[in-house]
Amino acid sequence: MKQRWTALLLAALLAAGLTGCKGAEGGMVEKNGVGVTETVKVAEKLVVPANAEAEQFAQLAAAYSEETGVQLPVETLPAEDYGARLKELVKSGDAPLLFLVHGELERMAVADACAPLEPLAVTAHLDDPALALADGSHTYALPLRYETFGLLYNRAVLQRYFELSDRATAYTSMEEINSEAALRALAEDLDARKAELGIEAVFSSAPLKEGELHTWHTQLFADAAADDQTRGVETHAQTALDKSDAFGAFLPFWFKHAVTSDAAADEAQARAEFASGRSAMMFSSDRTAAALFSAEGSRLKAEEIGLLPVHLGAESAQPRGIAAGADLYLCMHAGAAELQQKNAERFLNWLMTSENGRRRFIETFGALLPYDDQAGGDLPEDPVLRETAKQLRRTDAPPTHTDADLVHNGVFSTLLRGTAAMLQSGARAWDDLKAELSDGMKDLFKV
Repeated sequence: MKQRWTALLLAALLAAGLTGCKGAEGGMVEKNGVGVTETVKVAEKLVVPANAEAEQFAQLAAAYSEETGVQLPVETLPAEDYGARLKELVKSGDAPLLFLVHGELERMAVADACAPLEPLAVTAHLDDPALALADGSHTYALPLRYETFGLLYNRAVLQRYFELSDRATAYTSMEEINSEAALRALAEDLDARKAELGIEAVFSSAPLKEGELHTWHTQLFADAAADDQTRGVETHAQTALDKSDAFGAFLPFWFKHAVTSDAAADEAQARAEFASGRSAMMFSSDRTAAALFSAEGSRLKAEEIGLLPVHLGAESAQPRGIAAGADLYLCMHAGAAELQQKNAERFLNWLMTSENGRRRFIETFGALLPYDDQAGGDLPEDPVLRETAKQLRRTDAPPTHTDADLVHNGVFSTLLRGTAAMLQSGARAWDDLKAELSDGMKDLFKV
């Protein structure tokens, strides 16, 4: 089979002068139990946006080819209008066998082109089936990497605090910091003893610099809608807004106990403050420790990095673990011929369940795959990934799910950044900002 697929790809390259390989015409496509006839020509290639991750996918495809002898060309579409261009491409005579989507909204735009994936062996290896994008009884998009959110903390600083005999709290370890109330009490006492502990402030500066596409406040706001069983960004946005008073109350607390209140602070500055020991905690915007170790003035050691789940608002009866979701998903074209489907499955199996494929992915993307290798397998060497994997494996506080469409909507992130900046400056009260945020969300999400 390996030789046959390679021969098909080479023939197409010679005939068409393109990176992709033309496959067989599609036939009867089953979508939600209804047979729909679509005639498309599927090319055995992977389509992704032309952004920083395109090169990473190309590296993975090259590693796959090196190991198996099978080529999987990677084609890119402009990132700024990726969804619209993908919608056109999947209906064309050059439709891709595999293509990337970033969430349910993008998948729904190409829903007729997404094949059911539950027949694939790899689907059964998901850590949590709820992470996949599904519609009714069918799974149509498989998550590629975990995206988690919590607080990174400096174990050395906190250990010095817990050893203080005159500390104002009774906490003896970070495992006891399991609520917003506990975090606030700890932060207040840390702040009172910051000179003694050798830090400038409890928290790193809030990264609210204009132009940063994704920052921690979006995750913090969206966490209120975590584990909402309904699907859809509009519903999640309304749920998050309904529960957002804790968000509005917590942000001023964070700003008060941060290194600076500079509105131009960015994520690089926040990392440098944490890595150099100026702060004891920062929101975990980094998937790996590499950016922390290379930050300006860094003196952070691998064993000093800890990760703490953080959830605002009222405590629930069930302990909530780390907020976890996915931001990259792979779909297979519904018009693919049987041989093409087998070839696609082969690549997916290599990527998500083979030892070499998983290792290559973790090394290339600096993220964990949401498949069962992390449930019982060896932990990665990177300290942030190790801490993340430990949190994901907790049985006492299982992960909660976040919605990729709400977290990564660029317009919403800008809207929320403006709200957070107003809170940071103290120029506006939360009640007024909440009303304006509600109006803006109604226009954006039509909630």
